[in-house]
Amino acid sequence: MSSVSKNFVYNTALSLSQLIIPVFTFPYITRILGPDGIGRVNFADSFVGYFILFAGLGIPIYGVREIARADKSQVAEVFSEIFSIQLLFTILLSALYLLITFLFFSGETLQQYLVVGGVMLISTTFIVEWYFQGTAQFRFIAVRTILNRLFFFALLFILIHNKSHAIYYFLMIVLSTAVNAVVNFYIVRKEVQIKVQFSSSVVKKHFLPIFYIFFSRAAITLFLFLDTIFLGFLSDDEQVGYFSTALKITKIPIMIVSSLGVVLMPNLSGAFADKNLNHFRELIKKSISFVLATSIPIVFLFYSCSDYIITVFAGSKYTQASILIKILSPVIILIGLSTIFSQQILIPMKKDKQIMISVIGAIIACVFFDIYLISKFKAIGAAITNLIVESIVMLVCLFFALKSLVDFIDVKQILTYLVFAIPSVFFVNVSQMLSREPLIVLLITMAFFGIYYLITYGFILKNEIFVLVQRKIKKSL
Repeated sequence: MSSVSKNFVYNTALSLSQLIIPVFTFPYITRILGPDGIGRVNFADSFVGYFILFAGLGIPIYGVREIARADKSQVAEVFSEIFSIQLLFTILLSALYLLITFLFFSGETLQQYLVVGGVMLISTTFIVEWYFQGTAQFRFIAVRTILNRLFFFALLFILIHNKSHAIYYFLMIVLSTAVNAVVNFYIVRKEVQIKVQFSSSVVKKHFLPIFYIFFSRAAITLFLFLDTIFLGFLSDDEQVGYFSTALKITKIPIMIVSSLGVVLMPNLSGAFADKNLNHFRELIKKSISFVLATSIPIVFLFYSCSDYIITVFAGSKYTQASILIKILSPVIILIGLSTIFSQQILIPMKKDKQIMISVIGAIIACVFFDIYLISKFKAIGAAITNLIVESIVMLVCLFFALKSLVDFIDVKQILTYLVFAIPSVFFVNVSQMLSREPLIVLLITMAFFGIYYLITYGFILKNEIFVLVQRKIKKSL
Protein backbone atom coordinates (compact mmCIF):
# COMPACT_ATOMS: atom_id res chain seq x y z
CA MET A 1 0.00 0.00 0.00
CA SER A 2 1.38 3.43 -0.98
CA SER A 3 2.12 6.08 1.63
CA VAL A 4 -0.80 8.19 0.34
CA SER A 5 -3.19 5.22 0.67
CA LYS A 6 -1.96 4.45 4.19
CA ASN A 7 -2.22 8.09 5.27
CA PHE A 8 -5.73 8.27 3.82
CA VAL A 9 -6.75 5.23 5.90
CA TYR A 10 -5.27 6.82 9.05
CA ASN A 11 -7.00 10.15 8.40
CA THR A 12 -10.32 8.44 7.64
CA ALA A 13 -10.07 6.51 10.92
CA LEU A 14 -9.42 9.81 12.68
CA SER A 15 -12.48 11.41 11.05
CA LEU A 16 -14.66 8.43 11.95
CA SER A 17 -13.59 8.63 15.60
CA GLN A 18 -14.56 12.31 15.56
CA LEU A 19 -18.02 11.31 14.32
CA ILE A 20 -18.67 8.15 16.35
CA ILE A 21 -17.51 9.11 19.87
CA PRO A 22 -19.90 12.11 20.20
CA VAL A 23 -22.81 9.78 19.29
CA PHE A 24 -22.28 8.19 22.73
CA THR A 25 -21.01 11.16 24.75
CA PHE A 26 -23.40 13.90 23.57
CA PRO A 27 -26.69 12.32 24.79
CA TYR A 28 -25.07 11.40 28.14
CA ILE A 29 -23.46 14.75 28.86
CA THR A 30 -26.49 16.84 27.84
CA ARG A 31 -28.74 14.86 30.19
CA ILE A 32 -26.27 14.92 33.11
CA LEU A 33 -25.20 18.58 32.96
CA GLY A 34 -28.50 20.06 31.75
CA PRO A 35 -28.90 23.23 29.67
CA ASP A 36 -27.14 25.49 32.21
CA GLY A 37 -24.04 23.32 32.55
CA ILE A 38 -23.77 22.70 28.82
CA GLY A 39 -24.31 26.42 28.22
CA ARG A 40 -21.40 27.41 30.48
CA VAL A 41 -19.06 24.83 28.95
CA ASN A 42 -20.00 25.78 25.38
CA PHE A 43 -19.63 29.49 26.10
CA ALA A 44 -16.17 29.03 27.62
CA ASP A 45 -15.13 26.70 24.79
CA SER A 46 -16.35 29.15 22.13
CA PHE A 47 -14.81 32.14 23.92
CA VAL A 48 -11.34 30.59 24.11
CA GLY A 49 -11.83 29.21 20.59
CA TYR A 50 -11.85 32.71 19.10
CA PHE A 51 -8.60 33.56 20.87
CA ILE A 52 -7.08 30.31 19.56
CA LEU A 53 -8.16 31.30 16.05
CA PHE A 54 -6.44 34.70 16.30
CA ALA A 55 -3.35 33.35 18.09
CA GLY A 56 -2.93 30.63 15.48
CA LEU A 57 -3.27 33.09 12.58
CA GLY A 58 -3.18 31.00 9.38
CA ILE A 59 -0.34 28.82 10.64
CA PRO A 60 -2.24 25.47 10.80
CA ILE A 61 -2.52 25.65 6.98
CA TYR A 62 0.56 27.75 6.16
CA GLY A 63 2.82 25.58 8.32
CA VAL A 64 1.81 22.38 6.49
CA ARG A 65 2.68 23.92 3.12
CA GLU A 66 6.03 25.38 4.17
CA ILE A 67 7.20 22.26 6.03
CA ALA A 68 6.20 20.06 3.07
CA ARG A 69 8.08 22.31 0.62
CA ALA A 70 11.26 22.57 2.71
CA ASP A 71 14.34 20.40 2.17
CA LYS A 72 15.27 18.17 5.10
CA SER A 73 18.14 20.50 5.93
CA GLN A 74 15.73 23.46 6.10
CA VAL A 75 12.93 21.89 8.15
CA ALA A 76 14.40 22.93 11.54
CA GLU A 77 14.86 26.54 10.42
CA VAL A 78 11.40 26.80 8.83
CA PHE A 79 9.74 25.19 11.87
CA SER A 80 11.57 27.48 14.32
CA GLU A 81 10.57 30.62 12.40
CA ILE A 82 6.88 29.70 12.08
CA PHE A 83 6.66 28.41 15.66
CA SER A 84 8.28 31.62 16.96
CA ILE A 85 5.61 33.74 15.24
CA GLN A 86 2.81 31.58 16.66
CA LEU A 87 4.36 31.68 20.15
CA LEU A 88 4.68 35.48 19.98
CA PHE A 89 1.03 35.96 19.04
CA THR A 90 -0.06 33.42 21.66
CA ILE A 91 1.74 35.39 24.39
CA LEU A 92 0.08 38.63 23.26
CA LEU A 93 -3.38 37.05 22.94
CA SER A 94 -3.01 35.24 26.29
CA ALA A 95 -2.32 38.55 28.03
CA LEU A 96 -5.45 40.05 26.42
CA TYR A 97 -7.45 36.92 27.29
CA LEU A 98 -6.52 37.09 30.99
CA LEU A 99 -7.19 40.84 31.08
CA ILE A 100 -10.72 40.34 29.72
CA THR A 101 -11.32 37.33 31.98
CA PHE A 102 -10.47 39.18 35.21
CA LEU A 103 -11.85 42.56 34.11
CA PHE A 104 -15.27 41.56 32.74
CA PHE A 105 -15.99 38.25 34.49
CA SER A 106 -14.77 39.10 38.01
CA GLY A 107 -16.75 37.24 40.68
CA GLU A 108 -18.81 35.30 38.13
CA THR A 109 -19.03 31.50 37.91
CA LEU A 110 -17.83 31.71 34.31
CA GLN A 111 -14.50 33.17 35.45
CA GLN A 112 -13.18 29.83 36.72
CA TYR A 113 -14.16 28.21 33.41
CA LEU A 114 -12.30 30.89 31.47
CA VAL A 115 -9.20 30.60 33.68
CA VAL A 116 -9.14 26.87 32.94
CA GLY A 117 -9.69 27.71 29.26
CA GLY A 118 -6.50 29.78 29.30
CA VAL A 119 -4.54 26.52 29.59
CA MET A 120 -6.15 25.39 26.33
CA LEU A 121 -5.14 28.64 24.61
CA ILE A 122 -1.48 28.15 25.58
CA SER A 123 -1.50 24.38 24.95
CA THR A 124 -2.80 24.72 21.39
CA THR A 125 0.40 26.52 20.37
CA PHE A 126 2.51 23.51 21.37
CA ILE A 127 0.38 20.93 19.54
CA VAL A 128 2.07 22.00 16.25
CA GLU A 129 -0.06 19.53 14.28
CA TRP A 130 1.02 21.33 11.12
CA TYR A 131 4.55 19.94 11.53
CA PHE A 132 3.32 16.33 11.59
CA GLN A 133 0.96 16.94 8.66
CA GLY A 134 3.72 18.65 6.69
CA THR A 135 6.03 15.68 7.24
CA ALA A 136 3.12 13.28 6.46
CA GLN A 137 3.18 11.56 9.88
CA PHE A 138 -0.54 10.74 9.73
CA ARG A 139 -0.17 7.40 11.48
CA PHE A 140 1.23 9.13 14.55
CA ILE A 141 -1.54 11.79 14.45
CA ALA A 142 -4.28 9.16 14.14
CA VAL A 143 -2.98 6.77 16.82
CA ARG A 144 -2.23 9.54 19.33
CA THR A 145 -5.56 11.33 18.84
CA ILE A 146 -7.73 8.20 18.90
CA LEU A 147 -6.02 6.88 22.07
CA ASN A 148 -6.44 10.30 23.67
CA ARG A 149 -10.13 10.40 22.74
CA LEU A 150 -10.76 6.86 24.02
CA PHE A 151 -9.04 7.62 27.34
CA PHE A 152 -11.11 10.73 28.00
CA PHE A 153 -14.21 8.96 26.65
CA ALA A 154 -13.86 6.38 29.44
CA LEU A 155 -12.95 9.07 31.99
CA LEU A 156 -16.14 10.97 31.14
CA PHE A 157 -18.41 8.13 32.28
CA ILE A 158 -16.26 7.49 35.37
CA LEU A 159 -16.07 11.07 36.68
CA ILE A 160 -19.09 13.04 35.40
CA HIS A 161 -22.29 12.14 37.29
CA ASN A 162 -24.23 15.32 38.12
CA LYS A 163 -24.72 19.01 37.21
CA SER A 164 -22.01 20.21 39.58
CA HIS A 165 -19.42 18.34 37.49
CA ALA A 166 -19.70 20.77 34.55
CA ILE A 167 -16.38 22.40 35.48
CA TYR A 168 -14.73 18.95 35.59
CA TYR A 169 -16.11 18.19 32.13
CA PHE A 170 -14.57 21.39 30.76
CA LEU A 171 -11.32 20.58 32.58
CA MET A 172 -11.28 17.22 30.79
CA ILE A 173 -11.64 18.99 27.41
CA VAL A 174 -8.73 21.27 28.31
CA LEU A 175 -6.57 18.41 29.62
CA SER A 176 -7.19 16.45 26.42
CA THR A 177 -5.69 19.37 24.47
CA ALA A 178 -2.82 19.71 26.95
CA VAL A 179 -1.93 16.00 26.70
CA ASN A 180 -1.80 16.24 22.90
CA ALA A 181 0.45 19.29 23.23
CA VAL A 182 2.88 17.59 25.64
CA VAL A 183 3.16 14.43 23.50
CA ASN A 184 3.52 16.34 20.22
CA PHE A 185 6.09 18.83 21.44
CA TYR A 186 8.13 16.08 23.08
CA ILE A 187 8.33 14.28 19.70
CA VAL A 188 9.09 17.51 17.79
CA ARG A 189 11.98 18.36 20.12
CA LYS A 190 13.49 14.93 19.39
CA GLU A 191 13.21 15.48 15.61
CA VAL A 192 13.95 19.20 15.26
CA GLN A 193 16.42 21.57 16.89
CA ILE A 194 14.17 24.48 17.86
CA LYS A 195 15.51 28.04 18.02
CA VAL A 196 12.89 30.55 19.16
CA GLN A 197 13.54 33.97 17.62
CA PHE A 198 11.31 37.03 17.88
CA SER A 199 13.11 39.09 15.23
CA SER A 200 11.33 41.52 12.91
CA SER A 201 12.96 39.89 9.87
CA VAL A 202 11.33 36.53 10.70
CA VAL A 203 7.91 38.17 11.12
CA LYS A 204 8.26 40.11 7.84
CA LYS A 205 9.32 36.98 5.96
CA HIS A 206 6.18 35.01 6.80
CA PHE A 207 3.60 37.58 7.86
CA LEU A 208 1.94 38.44 4.52
CA PRO A 209 1.12 34.87 3.37
CA ILE A 210 0.08 33.99 6.94
CA PHE A 211 -2.18 37.06 7.00
CA TYR A 212 -3.90 36.10 3.73
CA ILE A 213 -4.63 32.60 5.02
CA PHE A 214 -5.69 33.89 8.45
CA PHE A 215 -8.02 36.50 6.93
CA SER A 216 -9.61 33.78 4.79
CA ARG A 217 -10.07 31.49 7.82
CA ALA A 218 -11.52 34.28 9.95
CA ALA A 219 -13.84 35.32 7.11
CA ILE A 220 -14.97 31.70 6.63
CA THR A 221 -15.73 31.48 10.36
CA LEU A 222 -17.83 34.64 10.06
CA PHE A 223 -19.50 33.38 6.88
CA LEU A 224 -20.50 30.10 8.58
CA PHE A 225 -22.48 31.98 11.23
CA LEU A 226 -24.03 34.71 9.05
CA ASP A 227 -27.04 32.67 7.88
CA THR A 228 -27.95 31.74 11.46
CA ILE A 229 -27.38 35.28 12.76
CA PHE A 230 -29.56 36.89 10.06
CA LEU A 231 -32.22 34.21 10.53
CA GLY A 232 -32.27 34.98 14.26
CA PHE A 233 -32.77 38.70 13.62
CA LEU A 234 -35.28 38.38 10.77
CA SER A 235 -37.24 35.36 12.01
CA ASP A 236 -37.69 33.40 15.27
CA ASP A 237 -35.94 30.74 17.37
CA GLU A 238 -38.01 27.93 15.84
CA GLN A 239 -36.80 28.74 12.32
CA VAL A 240 -33.21 28.96 13.60
CA GLY A 241 -33.66 25.52 15.18
CA TYR A 242 -34.86 23.96 11.93
CA PHE A 243 -32.08 25.54 9.88
CA SER A 244 -29.19 24.86 12.30
CA THR A 245 -30.28 21.23 12.72
CA ALA A 246 -30.49 20.64 8.95
CA LEU A 247 -27.14 22.37 8.45
CA LYS A 248 -25.40 20.24 11.11
CA ILE A 249 -26.76 17.02 9.59
CA THR A 250 -25.70 17.89 6.03
CA LYS A 251 -22.21 18.87 7.24
CA ILE A 252 -21.60 15.47 8.91
CA PRO A 253 -20.34 13.64 5.76
CA ILE A 254 -18.04 16.50 4.74
CA MET A 255 -15.26 15.26 7.05
CA ILE A 256 -15.15 11.96 5.14
CA VAL A 257 -15.48 13.60 1.71
CA SER A 258 -12.61 15.99 2.51
CA SER A 259 -10.39 13.47 4.33
CA LEU A 260 -8.18 12.70 1.31
CA GLY A 261 -7.36 16.40 0.87
CA VAL A 262 -5.66 16.61 4.28
CA VAL A 263 -3.41 13.70 3.31
CA LEU A 264 -2.61 15.00 -0.18
CA MET A 265 -1.68 18.56 0.80
CA PRO A 266 1.95 17.77 1.84
CA ASN A 267 2.40 15.69 -1.35
CA LEU A 268 0.94 18.46 -3.51
CA SER A 269 3.11 21.13 -1.88
CA GLY A 270 6.19 18.98 -2.41
CA ALA A 271 5.28 18.19 -6.04
CA PHE A 272 4.77 21.87 -6.84
CA ALA A 273 8.00 22.87 -5.10
CA ASP A 274 9.82 20.27 -7.25
CA LYS A 275 8.02 21.68 -10.34
CA ASN A 276 6.56 18.24 -11.04
CA LEU A 277 3.27 19.50 -12.50
CA ASN A 278 2.33 16.18 -14.12
CA HIS A 279 2.41 14.39 -10.75
CA PHE A 280 0.63 17.40 -9.17
CA ARG A 281 -2.14 17.18 -11.82
CA GLU A 282 -2.56 13.42 -11.39
CA LEU A 283 -2.99 13.81 -7.62
CA ILE A 284 -5.65 16.48 -8.19
CA LYS A 285 -7.52 14.23 -10.64
CA LYS A 286 -7.51 11.39 -8.09
CA SER A 287 -8.76 13.76 -5.40
CA ILE A 288 -11.61 15.01 -7.60
CA SER A 289 -12.52 11.41 -8.50
CA PHE A 290 -12.64 10.51 -4.79
CA VAL A 291 -14.78 13.54 -3.86
CA LEU A 292 -17.27 12.86 -6.66
CA ALA A 293 -17.40 9.11 -5.95
CA THR A 294 -18.20 9.71 -2.26
CA SER A 295 -20.24 12.93 -2.31
CA ILE A 296 -22.68 12.25 -5.20
CA PRO A 297 -24.17 9.07 -3.59
CA ILE A 298 -24.44 10.88 -0.24
CA VAL A 299 -26.23 13.85 -1.85
CA PHE A 300 -28.76 11.57 -3.57
CA LEU A 301 -29.26 9.62 -0.32
CA PHE A 302 -29.83 12.81 1.68
CA TYR A 303 -32.20 14.23 -0.95
CA SER A 304 -34.35 11.10 -1.28
CA CYS A 305 -34.39 10.20 2.44
CA SER A 306 -34.55 13.67 4.02
CA ASP A 307 -37.84 12.88 5.84
CA TYR A 308 -36.39 9.77 7.46
CA ILE A 309 -32.97 11.30 8.18
CA ILE A 310 -34.45 14.25 10.08
CA THR A 311 -36.84 11.97 12.03
CA VAL A 312 -34.09 9.54 13.05
CA PHE A 313 -31.47 12.16 13.95
CA ALA A 314 -33.61 14.98 15.38
CA GLY A 315 -37.10 13.62 16.09
CA SER A 316 -40.60 14.22 14.76
CA LYS A 317 -40.64 17.83 16.02
CA TYR A 318 -38.15 18.75 13.28
CA THR A 319 -40.08 17.42 10.25
CA GLN A 320 -40.18 20.94 8.74
CA ALA A 321 -36.39 20.75 8.41
CA SER A 322 -36.74 17.96 5.81
CA ILE A 323 -37.08 20.42 2.91
CA LEU A 324 -33.99 22.25 4.21
CA ILE A 325 -31.92 19.05 3.96
CA LYS A 326 -33.07 18.65 0.34
CA ILE A 327 -31.95 22.21 -0.45
CA LEU A 328 -28.65 21.92 1.44
CA SER A 329 -27.63 18.43 0.25
CA PRO A 330 -25.71 19.66 -2.89
CA VAL A 331 -23.49 21.67 -0.52
CA ILE A 332 -21.69 18.39 0.26
CA ILE A 333 -20.38 18.24 -3.33
CA LEU A 334 -19.71 21.99 -3.50
CA ILE A 335 -17.59 22.07 -0.32
CA GLY A 336 -15.72 18.93 -1.38
CA LEU A 337 -14.78 20.52 -4.73
CA SER A 338 -14.03 24.00 -3.35
CA THR A 339 -11.70 22.37 -0.80
CA ILE A 340 -9.77 20.78 -3.68
CA PHE A 341 -9.56 24.01 -5.69
CA SER A 342 -8.53 26.14 -2.70
CA GLN A 343 -6.52 23.98 -0.29
CA GLN A 344 -5.08 21.46 -2.77
CA ILE A 345 -4.36 23.72 -5.77
CA LEU A 346 -4.24 27.39 -4.74
CA ILE A 347 -2.54 27.04 -1.33
CA PRO A 348 0.32 24.76 -2.51
CA MET A 349 0.80 27.22 -5.41
CA LYS A 350 0.93 30.12 -2.93
CA LYS A 351 -2.23 31.72 -4.37
CA ASP A 352 -3.43 32.79 -0.91
CA LYS A 353 -4.66 36.18 -2.13
CA GLN A 354 -7.06 34.53 -4.59
CA ILE A 355 -8.61 32.47 -1.78
CA MET A 356 -9.11 35.65 0.23
CA ILE A 357 -10.89 37.26 -2.76
CA SER A 358 -13.27 34.28 -3.07
CA VAL A 359 -14.15 34.42 0.64
CA ILE A 360 -14.75 38.20 0.59
CA GLY A 361 -17.04 37.72 -2.42
CA ALA A 362 -18.89 34.99 -0.52
CA ILE A 363 -19.48 37.22 2.52
CA ILE A 364 -20.85 40.07 0.37
CA ALA A 365 -23.15 37.65 -1.48
CA CYS A 366 -24.20 36.05 1.82
CA VAL A 367 -25.27 39.37 3.35
CA PHE A 368 -27.22 40.38 0.22
CA PHE A 369 -29.08 37.09 -0.25
CA ASP A 370 -29.70 36.62 3.49
CA ILE A 371 -31.42 39.99 3.82
CA TYR A 372 -33.51 39.42 0.69
CA LEU A 373 -34.40 35.71 0.98
CA ILE A 374 -34.73 35.24 4.75
CA SER A 375 -37.21 38.11 5.03
CA LYS A 376 -39.36 36.34 2.42
CA PHE A 377 -38.83 32.61 3.03
CA LYS A 378 -37.33 32.39 6.57
CA ALA A 379 -35.34 29.14 7.09
CA ILE A 380 -35.84 28.09 3.46
CA GLY A 381 -34.33 31.44 2.43
CA ALA A 382 -31.30 30.80 4.66
CA ALA A 383 -30.84 27.35 3.09
CA ILE A 384 -31.08 28.76 -0.45
CA THR A 385 -28.55 31.47 0.48
CA ASN A 386 -26.14 28.85 1.83
CA LEU A 387 -26.44 26.87 -1.41
CA ILE A 388 -25.91 29.98 -3.59
CA VAL A 389 -22.91 31.22 -1.60
CA GLU A 390 -21.19 27.80 -1.51
CA SER A 391 -21.70 27.67 -5.29
CA ILE A 392 -20.06 31.09 -5.66
CA VAL A 393 -17.06 30.04 -3.52
CA MET A 394 -16.62 26.85 -5.56
CA LEU A 395 -16.88 28.65 -8.93
CA VAL A 396 -14.52 31.49 -7.96
CA CYS A 397 -11.94 29.01 -6.61
CA LEU A 398 -12.36 26.94 -9.80
CA PHE A 399 -11.79 30.06 -11.91
CA PHE A 400 -8.50 30.84 -10.14
CA ALA A 401 -7.48 27.16 -10.13
CA LEU A 402 -7.98 26.89 -13.90
CA LYS A 403 -5.81 29.97 -14.39
CA SER A 404 -3.04 28.27 -12.41
CA LEU A 405 -3.40 24.67 -13.58
CA VAL A 406 -5.01 23.34 -16.78
CA ASP A 407 -6.51 19.98 -17.74
CA PHE A 408 -7.53 18.60 -14.35
CA ILE A 409 -11.33 18.58 -14.82
CA ASP A 410 -12.98 15.57 -16.49
CA VAL A 411 -16.49 16.78 -17.43
CA LYS A 412 -17.39 13.37 -18.89
CA GLN A 413 -16.59 11.73 -15.54
CA ILE A 414 -18.82 14.18 -13.64
CA LEU A 415 -21.77 13.64 -16.03
CA THR A 416 -21.31 9.85 -15.89
CA TYR A 417 -21.45 9.83 -12.08
CA LEU A 418 -24.59 11.99 -12.11
CA VAL A 419 -26.39 9.85 -14.71
CA PHE A 420 -25.64 6.62 -12.83
CA ALA A 421 -26.84 8.27 -9.59
CA ILE A 422 -30.36 9.07 -10.86
CA PRO A 423 -31.86 5.56 -10.33
CA SER A 424 -30.80 5.62 -6.67
CA VAL A 425 -33.43 8.30 -5.94
CA PHE A 426 -36.12 5.61 -6.17
CA PHE A 427 -34.52 3.17 -3.69
CA VAL A 428 -36.43 4.77 -0.83
CA ASN A 429 -39.74 3.85 -2.52
CA VAL A 430 -38.75 0.18 -2.43
CA SER A 431 -37.70 0.50 1.22
CA GLN A 432 -41.10 2.01 2.10
CA MET A 433 -42.78 -1.14 0.79
CA LEU A 434 -40.76 -3.24 3.22
CA SER A 435 -41.21 -1.12 6.37
CA ARG A 436 -42.78 2.05 7.75
CA GLU A 437 -40.37 2.47 10.66
CA PRO A 438 -38.12 5.49 9.84
CA LEU A 439 -34.89 3.90 11.11
CA ILE A 440 -35.54 0.63 9.25
CA VAL A 441 -36.45 2.46 6.02
CA LEU A 442 -33.25 4.51 6.29
CA LEU A 443 -31.05 1.46 6.97
CA ILE A 444 -32.59 -0.54 4.09
CA THR A 445 -32.16 2.40 1.70
CA MET A 446 -28.53 2.84 2.78
CA ALA A 447 -27.96 -0.89 2.10
CA PHE A 448 -29.46 -0.48 -1.39
CA PHE A 449 -27.22 2.52 -2.00
CA GLY A 450 -24.14 0.61 -0.85
CA ILE A 451 -24.81 -2.41 -3.09
CA TYR A 452 -25.78 -0.27 -6.11
CA TYR A 453 -22.71 1.97 -5.95
CA LEU A 454 -20.40 -0.96 -5.27
CA ILE A 455 -21.61 -2.55 -8.51
CA THR A 456 -21.68 0.63 -10.64
CA TYR A 457 -18.44 2.18 -9.37
CA GLY A 458 -16.49 -1.03 -8.83
CA PHE A 459 -17.51 -3.19 -11.79
CA ILE A 460 -19.15 -0.95 -14.43
CA LEU A 461 -17.35 2.41 -14.17
CA LYS A 462 -14.26 0.84 -12.54
CA ASN A 463 -13.64 3.89 -10.38
CA GLU A 464 -9.96 3.84 -9.37
CA ILE A 465 -10.74 4.35 -5.66
CA PHE A 466 -13.14 1.37 -5.60
CA VAL A 467 -10.76 -0.76 -7.67
CA LEU A 468 -7.94 0.08 -5.24
CA VAL A 469 -10.11 -0.94 -2.25
CA GLN A 470 -11.05 -4.21 -4.00
CA ARG A 471 -7.37 -5.03 -4.58
CA LYS A 472 -6.50 -4.36 -0.94
CA ILE A 473 -9.37 -6.60 0.23
CA LYS A 474 -8.30 -9.41 -2.13
CA LYS A 475 -4.70 -9.15 -0.89
CA SER A 476 -5.82 -9.31 2.75
CA LEU A 477 -7.87 -12.44 1.99
